[in-house]
Amino acid sequence: MDLTLLVTGGYFDESGECVILEVDLGSGQVRDWARWTPPEHLRVPTKGFTGACVHGGSLFVCAHACLTRWNLKTAQIDGVLHQPDFNDLHDVAVVGGDLHLAVTGSDAVDRFDRSGRFLGRSSALPGWVLAAQLEGRDLADLDGLVSVGWEGESPKARDLHLEDPYYSTRAGDGARAFWQQKVPDHLHFNHIVETPLGPVVTCLRDGTLRAIHTFEPVARIPGHPHDGLLDGDTLWCTTVDGGVWRVPLSGVGSERCFEAFVGGQKGWCRGLRFAAEFVVVGLTAFRDGKAPPGMWSGPIPRHSQTGLVVLDRRTGGFVRWIDLDSDRPLKIFAIEMFT
Repeated sequence: MDLTLLVTGGYFDESGECVILEVDLGSGQVRDWARWTPPEHLRVPTKGFTGACVHGGSLFVCAHACLTRWNLKTAQIDGVLHQPDFNDLHDVAVVGGDLHLAVTGSDAVDRFDRSGRFLGRSSALPGWVLAAQLEGRDLADLDGLVSVGWEGESPKARDLHLEDPYYSTRAGDGARAFWQQKVPDHLHFNHIVETPLGPVVTCLRDGTLRAIHTFEPVARIPGHPHDGLLDGDTLWCTTVDGGVWRVPLSGVGSERCFEAFVGGQKGWCRGLRFAAEFVVVGLTAFRDGKAPPGMWSGPIPRHSQTGLVVLDRRTGGFVRWIDLDSDRPLKIFAIEMFT
């Protein structure tokens, strides 16, 4: 079996180091494909690489504050794309020849041509909210700020006071720029996937898949969806609790078809790839027994692991576990075929 995967990720430590692992699906062997520590003005502690896509001899990989471009033949970085309203980039997809970025911290999808020229943005929040964030304000109740009403008054913005250490705020970390902050978001865009009905983005917070230009829901999944993947004419999504769902493009009747926890390994589920007769799903161990706020129902598993679950595509049965745990707590995100 000659199938090679590239797995993106980072570490829970303060280094901000990003990693791409090369995984041989047949032997289970793992080696570094590339490592990169962002320059100081783009580095974000505990954050690493996130979504990725292969296109035209390049591997495009998101980091928290920028998009990186890698030469697939040499495994060398040859470009970094950044602008001040980037925050918590989660995914990149090539749609119609252009790069589309899920800018999760800004609740937006940005579009660039391959030269890096900005072409436009679709945003799920009003522009004044982003302007306030760029000026250093932390705003509460983002969901409420989209309900403007007909009273002739501006929405009442309140400053946010967070005790949850998952987020950083200007009050607690004022020396860092907006793009280096860990900010609350509205819909939490995750993965962009092109479908016959047009490109859609998965939304972790409300379980929807939304058209990226209108943000109208086109489908809904019970739970919190992460990955989106079109295999043939079938759309597949993961939920963070270990489910792999078949999602009809009619938007009705999503079906949970595979279980990532079937082999006994458990973790935060993100990363999905269909490879020949296999379904490969990524798991990341919970750090300090915690999950992102509001995203996990029930108790956190006492024992969790980081690695790849390989399932039989025909039966859903467990095939093998590829362990990615190390002395440095690793978090993994996207799985790409290495061609």
